[in-house]
Amino acid sequence: MSDSLAALREQIDALYTQGRVKDVEPLLLEAVELTRQKCGEQDVAYAAMLNDLASHYRETGQFPLAETNYLLAAKTIEQAIGREQADYATTINNLAGLYRLMKEYSKSEALFMEASQIYAQTVGQEHFLFASVLNNCGLLYQDMGDQAQAAGFHERAIAIIRTLEDEEISLATSLNNLAGPYRVLGKNREAEALLQEALRIYERLVGKTHPLYASGLNNLAAYYSMTREYAQAEALYRQTLEICLQVYGQENQKYAAVITNLGQVLEKTKRYQEALPCYTKAAEINRRLFQVEHPAYIRSMERINQLKRKINTGG
Repeated sequence: MSDSLAALREQIDALYTQGRVKDVEPLLLEAVELTRQKCGEQDVAYAAMLNDLASHYRETGQFPLAETNYLLAAKTIEQAIGREQADYATTINNLAGLYRLMKEYSKSEALFMEASQIYAQTVGQEHFLFASVLNNCGLLYQDMGDQAQAAGFHERAIAIIRTLEDEEISLATSLNNLAGPYRVLGKNREAEALLQEALRIYERLVGKTHPLYASGLNNLAAYYSMTREYAQAEALYRQTLEICLQVYGQENQKYAAVITNLGQVLEKTKRYQEALPCYTKAAEINRRLFQVEHPAYIRSMERINQLKRKINTGG
């Protein structure tokens, strides 16, 4: 059975790499059932598989299913080893992230705070896991519009991660996170410096053809778009798109996201006839990858309809 689970994990990882998101769910369900049969329903390994299944549902926009499985995972861990354990904190940290996406901010905040307290008591406040929940709190407060508080959490996370070995990739992610509230707070050049530092880390560690480097380019492009430096934004989005094409191909959510971003820059510069094919391509990809009820597809269609109205009215 262990060999079967290992084989399933390899298949799941391969499907994610290929962007075949819809094909992952049946394999995850099979892995959950195999783990249940092998370990029982009160084992941490079973909870870990439920966590993976819930995270898949979260990423594919199936929030009720994600919530159900995160809650079951948390209950399983509580019964197996108790609540005051890092594994339990990780599960409720994931659940809090789901509630953030669902805009249930009070639930999210309470769970992030509980997770941070458990991490502080178990692994300590200088551990990566503690820094990760600080980062998540920062993202929550960004969503809630409290940019000053968000920046404070991200700054604390970065201070911890800078002291850790072999966490430079996580440092780059944290720098990207902090750039958001800095920009809103008017610290534009500080934000740009953070994004450029993150990009240098990616370039040094993984090279210029890696998805992480593409992510750094995308973030820097988004900054230039927000500061109305559209020529720089467009150039970086096109560079990002080329990397995504080489790494993932066109049938991938990341490709769809970047071509949408490029379309938005083209729309902002009133190049509507160039923007429309970008939005249309993204909608087609999201429809094939997910379902018509998925938020990504719905947003794609909304952008198309709004742009068509602009074109028709000469806006």
